Amino acid sequence: MASIKKRVSNMRSYYLARLREYSKVNPNMSIEDIKNYLQIPEERLVEKAGTTYEKFFELLKTPTREVKRWTKETIIESLNIALDKGFLKQSSTFLKNKDLPNRKTICKYLEVKNNWNEIVKAIGRDECIKVIEFSREEIKEAYLSLFSKEKKYISLKKFERKTGITFHYIRYYFKSWNNFLDEIGLEKVKNPFLKNEYTDEEIIMIYKEISEECGKPNGATYKEINESKKITKNLVASRFGSIQNLREVAGYDVSISKNIIFHKDKVEKIILKILKKKKKNSLIPSEYEELRKDYNLPSVTTLKRMYRVTEFKKIWKILQDIEEK
Repeated sequence: MASIKKRVSNMRSYYLARLREYSKVNPNMSIEDIKNYLQIPEERLVEKAGTTYEKFFELLKTPTREVKRWTKETIIESLNIALDKGFLKQSSTFLKNKDLPNRKTICKYLEVKNNWNEIVKAIGRDECIKVIEFSREEIKEAYLSLFSKEKKYISLKKFERKTGITFHYIRYYFKSWNNFLDEIGLEKVKNPFLKNEYTDEEIIMIYKEISEECGKPNGATYKEINESKKITKNLVASRFGSIQNLREVAGYDVSISKNIIFHKDKVEKIILKILKKKKKNSLIPSEYEELRKDYNLPSVTTLKRMYRVTEFKKIWKILQDIEEK
């Protein structure tokens, strides 16, 4: 599809270029003149170039944009004019100045790195060099100071707002925000706790405190962990794999937890054993609900999800096939 669009676009450009050359000889040409010159049926023209004779006629009346050819000398001259007029107070204004090429072109002709200070040095305007207001260590200290007060991950936007240190400095020293977080000892994911700040035993102890504060005899949930701001879901998941595993090592009774993890093979064995005992091939939902509490089985909804079916009765056909095998 993309290749067809490109071919149509190329043909449109080809015909337009031919017509522009012809217009130099016949500047007052009409639509009929264009038709006589190209000698292509309009239906075929639309098919090949994706446009009509009338559209070509309108395009020819539009003046062509003059393409400015830059040299090192013209770039230096234009930069000096812009600096003298105060148009280039900071590097971001390169994007807004129509009298200059893009920054990549400037750096190419001046043979310098894509850096504001390197550019102004190359044209002899040392007075325009930007003085770095924050050192590498000051930036790291500013983040860690804010982090110790907030006790949670600080986003780039919030860091800029609270400290006045913009992403320009992060990029200058650390190349990226993730590299910066890595260097100060934070996970690349938004984990608000320093690496190895807590041992597994300390996390278990904190989890027990949170559970006691929330009045949860079977252990606090992920939501309650995050709300406590003492530890986070990400920290628990990275150390223990799941909240269920943390509950177990913390000594809570996971068998009565709301978040029981059911294993399909164990569930199948229990259900087949029940069917054999009752001498039945299937159960209706109400029968199953009565039995599941005694045998610690998943709910009807969970069971349907486990077997990827939408109707409860389809589960029994699957189980019969398993038993026959």
